[in-house]
Amino acid sequence: MRENWVLESPWYYTDKEEEGNFERILELGQKIKDDLYKIVKNVVRRLHANSVILNKFNKEIPLIIHELEYYDLIAEINKEINPKESIKEFCDWIDSMYF
Repeated sequence: MRENWVLESPWYYTDKEEEGNFERILELGQKIKDDLYKIVKNVVRRLHANSVILNKFNKEIPLIIHELEYYDLIAEINKEINPKESIKEFCDWIDSMYF
């Protein structure tokens, strides 16, 4: 499904295009990532807003969006979409890496 979504997006590019203009491809890749984050953030928000997580686990747990590395933006995204109490420990951990 993800592959089809990328293929249908206006940001899709081929390997051949990547060879020709790497800077443009970096921009397109960032747009794909930004769009994917928007979709995932909306899903997480709805799961929390509709109490799906609470009803399934009998408590609020964070649904964590992450990359291979952790940095301020990752903490901010997760604070934005998860109940404050459920994400605090994760965000504190990210903060501890930089201070």
